[in-house]
Amino acid sequence: MSEWLGVPLLVPVFPRPMSDWKIDTHALDKETMAVGGGPLHRLDQQLVAMIDDARARLGERGYEIGERAMFTGFSASGTFVNRFVMPHPDRVLAAAAGGPADSEP
Repeated sequence: MSEWLGVPLLVPVFPRPMSDWKIDTHALDKETMAVGGGPLHRLDQQLVAMIDDARARLGERGYEIGERAMFTGFSASGTFVNRFVMPHPDRVLAAAAGGPADSEP
């Protein structure tokens, strides 16, 4: 889709810890948002930082990328999209979440 639209594609990968497998990082669940430190702390802000880093790197190469991005996901990643866009509406150009998993807040 990104090739068809002529836009860059960023595919973040957030690990799901084996030691605490109930944390659904891929769905940005409330347990994930409650992580107080370490590599899983505030994955939403980590994604914002990834986007900003990609924008800066592309800018260095002469590409102008807007502040707002398009987000998409299916199943648990659709839930991630739904949960990410609410606290970050200023970063969202469009969002498409297909088959979002469990809708528990």
